[in-house]
Formats: sequence, C-alpha cells, structure tokens
Amino acid sequence: MKSSLIHKVMFRSILMLAGLGMTACNGDEVDDLDFQLGLVSDQKEYKVGEPVVFSIDGCPDYLIMWSGDYGHRYAYRNRTEAQLEALSLNYDLSLEWAGKRFRNAVKVYLSEDFDGVMEQVNIESATWADMDGGLKVPLLNMDAAGYQHGKVENVNVDLTDYGNKPFFVALRYELPPLDPLLDENGVGAHPDVFFYPRLVQTIDGKTLERDNPKEDFGFGFCRIHTNDNETNNPTVTVVDDQKVTINGRKSSAQGTYVWAISQRMTPSAVSPDEGVSIKNASFDLKNYTYIYNEPGEYTVTFVARNANAWGYKEQIKELKIKVVEPVQEEDDGTI
Repeated sequence: MKSSLIHKVMFRSILMLAGLGMTACNGDEVDDLDFQLGLVSDQKEYKVGEPVVFSIDGCPDYLIMWSGDYGHRYAYRNRTEAQLEALSLNYDLSLEWAGKRFRNAVKVYLSEDFDGVMEQVNIESATWADMDGGLKVPLLNMDAAGYQHGKVENVNVDLTDYGNKPFFVALRYELPPLDPLLDENGVGAHPDVFFYPRLVQTIDGKTLERDNPKEDFGFGFCRIHTNDNETNNPTVTVVDDQKVTINGRKSSAQGTYVWAISQRMTPSAVSPDEGVSIKNASFDLKNYTYIYNEPGEYTVTFVARNANAWGYKEQIKELKIKVVEPVQEEDDGTI
C-alpha cells in the first residue's frame, strides 16, 4: 500500500514537470504586436524643412522607417532594375600634340556584343559602332605642318534605346610607327588623348550623373602594341577619377595600338531602396521626427517587429505626407 502511494506521488511529480516544460516552450513564443502610428500634429500639409513628428504606440522591439523620399521607398525595397526615362553619354575629348600623320589617333565606340575579355581577339571580333557618327572626335587639318591640338566638348549622344541593354564604351588608339623621313621637323611623337566621360540617366524623375572613369565606368586597357622601353618615352595608359589618358609617345616598332574599354554598363540596374532602423529592443520610442527637403506627396512606411530566436511577428503601417514649398512673403518696402 505504501509502495503504491509512492508511485502515485512520483507519477504526479512527472506530470507537473512535464507541464512546466510545456509552459517553458510556450514562453518561447514571440510577443503579440499592437503597434499604432500617427502624427503629433493634425495639420494637412508640411512645408519643406519643417519637422514632421510621428507618434508611436505599442513599443515594438524593432522599428524601421521608410520615409518615402528618393532611395527610401518601401515599395522599391526589392527593386534591382528600373525603367529609365532618359539616358545619354556625354563627354569631352582632347587630342594634343598631333603631328601630320597622327591626327586620326582615336575613335570612340560602343558595343553590345563584346564579351568583356580584354584580349585582342575578343575585342576585334566584337561589333563596335560610333552611333552613326554621333560619337564625335576632334577633326584637325590633315595637311598643316607641325603639331596641332583639338578638342570636342559636351558631346551628347542619346542612349535612351539602350536603357535595358548592357553595353561597353571604348576608345581605340591605333597609329603607325614613327618614321623620321615622314614625320618632319622633329614632329616625332604620338599624341596625347584625354577622355572625360559622363553617363547621365533619369530614373523616377531624378537625373543622376556618373562621371568617374575609374569607379563609375571601370575603364581598363588592352595594350596590343606599345613602347615599354623605360628609357625611350614609354606608352602611357592611365585611368583616374577624372579622365582616361593614352599617350603613344615614341611608339614601338609596330606602332601604338591600345584599347581603353569600360566595364559592362547596365544603366537600368539600381540598388534596392533602404529603410532606416530607428528603434531596437534596448530602448523605448514614443516620437520620431523627420524633415523633408523637397516638395511632394510621400508614402511613409513604418515596419514594426517583435522577434526572438524562434521567430518574429510584424506589422506595417503607412501614412501619406504632403510637403509644399514655403510661401514667400512679399516685401512691402516698409522698414
């Protein structure tokens, strides 16, 4: 009888421990969210530069704010490609110290089918076009003696049709070897070329300019025939943050033949819009202030989340904000 009682007590203890275990498992659940968003002010519109104060109730663990202005729109959080409204290649190109035989020293080209491999066979097997003459180069007097300098500025080529097509931008520098009998009067060097490219694109009503040949275009060189003799004016090929430079100088026995080619340009590619984390679980937040610097109608999105190691719960709240230009007060001339 006594043994039976002991067994009953042990069985009840096991049930109690099991119940506690189930309670502990339930404790792993994520807390429910009851997040509310509003505006401290009841005004219908705000002026540019005026603080917009949002009221926050519910104390979520985490809160991300998407302001709705450019680069911070919740609807575009996963967007990696955009429709271009306009696209153009603009550039300046200088040809300096060009002797009589070397005034056709450079061509500007685009290619859709280049494979990106910087080898002569790959480059020459690709299709390169000058946009029906739209990719202009300096035109110099081919009969004038001595050195000549030329420049084309603000060349503007409409590439809107390339909005969804990748392409490459290239400079071709190809000149014959120097000849002391032909390059008279000491005019015996291949000319300098300086290229300043700018890719101008309009997306979502915003015009952006990419003008860094090194970072934005990623220009590299294929040196097919170059003078690499360090004691005899070696060929110069340089790309920096402002320009692409090619200078054949004294050339090699085969002349100077260099291509400067950008990386594959995909102007429709964009970075996804980003939100800003304004709260984490370490502190409470009742109000949040934001200032718009341009007029417009904005969709503001707050994403609230409670989370732990086992999961999360999320709520999304939106508000519409209208921002207008401040009214300019007229000067009545009184002092």
